[in-house]
Amino acid sequence: TLADGTKVSLNKDSKLTYSNSFGIDSRQVKLEGEGYFEVTKDSSRVFEVKMDQASIKVLGTKFNVKANPHENSIEATLVEGSIRFESETQKVLLNPNQQLKYNKQTAKIDINSVDTEFYTSWKYDISKYKSLSLKNLVCDLEKKYKVKIEIINRKLEDVIVSGSFSNDQSIEDALEVISRSIPFEWDKKGDTY
Repeated sequence: TLADGTKVSLNKDSKLTYSNSFGIDSRQVKLEGEGYFEVTKDSSRVFEVKMDQASIKVLGTKFNVKANPHENSIEATLVEGSIRFESETQKVLLNPNQQLKYNKQTAKIDINSVDTEFYTSWKYDISKYKSLSLKNLVCDLEKKYKVKIEIINRKLEDVIVSGSFSNDQSIEDALEVISRSIPFEWDKKGDTY
C-alpha cells in the first residue's frame, strides 16, 4: 500500500520504484515487470505509471500492466474506471474490459476486448488460459517453471486449449491438467519434458 492509499500487487521478478516525495508533489511510480494497481481516487493529482517508452495516467481505477524490460511489448488491461496510455507519439484512452498491446519497436497499438480475469488471476496464484495454442502455452510454462518442453508431434502445436491450474502445482501437475484437454503423453528425459 502506497502513501496515498493505492494498493499495488507485483508479480514475481517485478520491481516498482518511487521517490520519497511520492504523494506530496506527485503520484509517479516506475514499473519493471507486471503489476496490478488499485489506484486511490485523487482528482487533484494524477497517478502515473512510467514504463520503458510509455506511461499510464489515471485518477482512480483498477488495472494490470505488464512491462518487462527484455520483452518487445507493453500490455495494459483495464478492469475498472479508465486509463490513458501515452507513448512518445500517441495517447489512447481505455475503457473497462479492454486490453492495449503496445509494440516498442514499431510503436503500433492494438486494443481488444478481453475477459480481465485471465490477465489478473496471477494475483491469486492461479494461471488461466483461454483459446491459447499449445505452442504458446508451452512457451509460457517454460518461462514459469524454467524448464525445456519439446512438442514432438508438430500437429499439436496449433491445437487451441483453455483451462486453469494453481501456481503452486508442479510442472508435472500442470502437464497432467493440460493432457485432460488434449490427449497426449509426456515424459521427462534429462532436463527436457
